[in-house]
Amino acid sequence: MKPHCAIFVLACLVLAPLTAAAEDIGYYAGQVERIMTGQRITDMMDVAMRLKQAGGSYQQDLTYAPVAGTPDPEAMRVLIGVRQFDALYAAAFGKRREAARFLKEQNDLILKLNLKGRVDVSAVFPPELNWMVREPDNINFDDIVAAYADNASRYKDLTADPAGFDVITDALFGFAVEGLCVTGLHAIQAEGEPGMQRLLQGMTPSLEALAELYGSFRDSRDYSAYVDPDRFLEKGSRLGWIRQVADFIKKSDGDLTIHEITAVAGFAAVQRRALQ
Repeated sequence: MKPHCAIFVLACLVLAPLTAAAEDIGYYAGQVERIMTGQRITDMMDVAMRLKQAGGSYQQDLTYAPVAGTPDPEAMRVLIGVRQFDALYAAAFGKRREAARFLKEQNDLILKLNLKGRVDVSAVFPPELNWMVREPDNINFDDIVAAYADNASRYKDLTADPAGFDVITDALFGFAVEGLCVTGLHAIQAEGEPGMQRLLQGMTPSLEALAELYGSFRDSRDYSAYVDPDRFLEKGSRLGWIRQVADFIKKSDGDLTIHEITAVAGFAAVQRRALQ
């Protein structure tokens, strides 16, 4: 298992529960609980329905297309978030079978990572989704969103294990990347339509949540002691461009030019291709 910023914290909890490390893990868990609220999750996921309401269409070729081979653990965690967005995108347009397939792929990734039984995965795959996989004809967009929002408090439970921190940040990163790709490409296709050109504004809740999570962990006085050296620059790079994109969209009030949308979508596409 690769080192993680929380491993040292958890080791200290076992060996000396009354040390400062106990306060550290409480700090991280508290940040996750503060940031990942039910309302924020609802706002994040509503972007798929806004895409439909703006006049978009379901296009299978805009979703992530996996390549042969088994992705590494980090890529699998990111793909959990990618498929989370793809399932919502399909469900928003009534593509129930496709939504069920993407939900199943999420669950398969969680199984491959051996997370079940180790951490409570209800935040990233609510138990209510199981019946949707079994009964795709009954899938409803609002039910999927409600399942995630209702399990928002479970994000804190994920911090009980070092693997949980990776799942939270990587999956949310995947959701943001896929959302920027799909909404951005729709906006490019519909150049000149104001409603479509403001679609990227709907990604702001995801980008801001991710920036807050990365920022909370990195800005902690203990971050440098716990962080995986191999991922230090990667985490910093992610935080940097996510903050830039979020601020860029927010300051423009979503009124982006087609060139700006193309730049954002293109950069997100590069992040998605890196998973292959």
